[in-house]
Order: sequence, then structure tokens, then C-alpha cells
Amino acid sequence: MSRINVANFRHPDGTSDNINLTDNGRVGVGTSSPATPLTLDGGDLKLTTATSTTRRVFALGGTGDYSLGTSGGSAIAFIRDGSNNDDIAFETHVQGSSHAERARITSGGDLRFNSGYGSVATAYGCRAWANGNCSTDTLRGSGNVSSITEIGGGEHRFNYTSAITDANYSIVATAGGISGATGDDANASLTSSEVITTSCRVRTNASNPLMINIAVFR
Repeated sequence: MSRINVANFRHPDGTSDNINLTDNGRVGVGTSSPATPLTLDGGDLKLTTATSTTRRVFALGGTGDYSLGTSGGSAIAFIRDGSNNDDIAFETHVQGSSHAERARITSGGDLRFNSGYGSVATAYGCRAWANGNCSTDTLRGSGNVSSITEIGGGEHRFNYTSAITDANYSIVATAGGISGATGDDANASLTSSEVITTSCRVRTNASNPLMINIAVFR
């Protein structure tokens, strides 16, 4: 195996070293004192890496051993648990305080984030939603709902564009009747036999509801 024993690299026109290799195996670009296995110091832009048993970290704007949380800066951390499952965590830093994890993609594909939760928690997305004009059986607005089918007697079926994983999902539904008619403050309920992967069927207490809104969570 070939080996090049060089500790410092300098541009021929420069007066200082551009790349430095320390005796403990750390590489510094733009710095002679790399704090981590790889440190790039470009002034306004800094990049550091840190390695531990469970963490592989790429930090921007930070200094020091980021895996120990001794510095500021934002970071992307690759985190491995005892079963060799790998998560990706996103961390930020607020002036005057330590950095903190704000979001994570788990090895199972869940997205977790802190946006008013108080801590990083799994976000359960809305799989489908619709604002249905039931007088014309059309959609005012929707996401993953392709159409409305009138069943009659105040019941309507909402057809999904893409099927839900299974039928064990949760639906929030509201309804409103025709202005001035009995049942104007119509309530919506689900027909259990019609909650399937491709559609859901909503019943209202108004025989001719003007509007039905649904949101599907899974």
C-alpha cells in the first residue's frame, strides 16, 4: 500500500497552510486546530463532524465536539440505537442556550417534530380532507378525495383518490343544512359498514345537507 506522509497542505501562493492533518488523525480545512475528525472553517460557514458509539453528526456553524453538546450551531445527526436502527435528527441552536433536537425521521419512517408539542413527538398527518357541496355533489376543495356520491336521505359517500392503508382510521365530519330549513345545524355521523379503505360514508340529520366537511387521520 502506498503512503504519503504529509501533515500540511499549502497553496504555492499562500503564506499559511490550507489543510492540516493533526497527529490524532483530525483534518482541518481553513483551521490548524480541528476540533472534530473533520472541521471546515470558512469564516461565516463552518462545518464540523463528530462521532460517538451511537451518533454521526454534521454540524453547521458550531465548534467543539458537537456529539457531546458543548457548542452551538445547527446539525444533522445520524443516530443508531442498540438494535442498529438509524434515525436522522435535525437540531438547531438559540443564542445563549444549548442546541436542541427539533425534528426526527425514525428508522420506521415516522416524522417527529416539535411545533408547539413541547418536545419532539410523532406527527400524524391528515390522509384526506374535503369540503363538499352536497347540493351539487361537487368538491369546493379537497385533498386525496376524488368525488362525492349521493346515497340519499342525507347520506353521501366520499371517494378517496388513493386508498388508505386500512379501515382503522379516524374521521372528523361536520355538516350544515340549507339555510332556513329544519336541520340547518345538521350533525354528521359515520356509517360503520361504509368506512373502508377506498371511501367513507357520512350520514347527516338533514335530508338535504348543503355542506359536509371531512378530515381523515391514520
